[in-house]
Amino acid sequence: MDIHNYITSGILEEYVLGGVSDQERREVECMSHIYPEIREALNMLESQMEQFARAYAQKAPDTMRSRILDEVRKNNQNPVMTLVAGDTASAKKKEIEVESPSVQPVKEIGDIKKSGTPVWAIAAAIAALVVAAWQFVENNNKDKELQALRFEQDSIRSVQSELEIQVAELSFNLDEVYDPAIRKVLLNAVNENFPIQLALFWNTENGQVRLDASALPELPTDKQYQLWVLQDGVPVDMGVLPKTSEDRILLAQKTTISGDAFAITIEPLGGQASPSLDQLVVMGNIG
Repeated sequence: MDIHNYITSGILEEYVLGGVSDQERREVECMSHIYPEIREALNMLESQMEQFARAYAQKAPDTMRSRILDEVRKNNQNPVMTLVAGDTASAKKKEIEVESPSVQPVKEIGDIKKSGTPVWAIAAAIAALVVAAWQFVENNNKDKELQALRFEQDSIRSVQSELEIQVAELSFNLDEVYDPAIRKVLLNAVNENFPIQLALFWNTENGQVRLDASALPELPTDKQYQLWVLQDGVPVDMGVLPKTSEDRILLAQKTTISGDAFAITIEPLGGQASPSLDQLVVMGNIG
């Protein structure tokens, strides 16, 4: 007989867990008496399962001992049976004491193991519950990790989008700087209430005007900024600036191929044909 194959076949584990038939149980017990190796492997499995059961055992309630003792006392009373012998009233009554079965003490784990009580089946159930709980925790942790990764991915995409916008603006600014047709004009504050400076880019070939209006303070709902170009000292309307815009660099509504200076005033909503000189905010001469 190949003892190693027999030990590794799984029959010993099934025996310890109480999952074998009567014939297989007798076979394992017989083999364990014949072969010391099988007996040693069986003892080791029983010891490991017992340690596992003890490690995950739950403490019984404090009232369990008293409840068990109360039940034992109730069932330990010797009932008395009275039999009536004969048909006459003078017949003697005989009391026959019926002896109750003796109450056996509660066995320890080691005794249960020797008697063949399926303690290991309970241990197997506990093990299954522990594995199920572990799998639940692992799956829950994986879901949280996946959500965190998705959130991080969305954040990276948002940052990437912002960087792409900044790169586009930088690229535009570089084109504006190195294009010989582009004239850069600095608009300086003329009102102490608006200590700001704006950069304006004027394309002398196509007449387009762009400016960085991000430094302009927010206005009331009934007011709006309006851009002007001075041609021979006469202000010419270049259009109003939008109240709100996601773009940092704004394109003027109108174009011009000539001018001496640019200026911005505060006007009623929608703008007007001539500037309010008392509402002049910034102005810059074309060099």
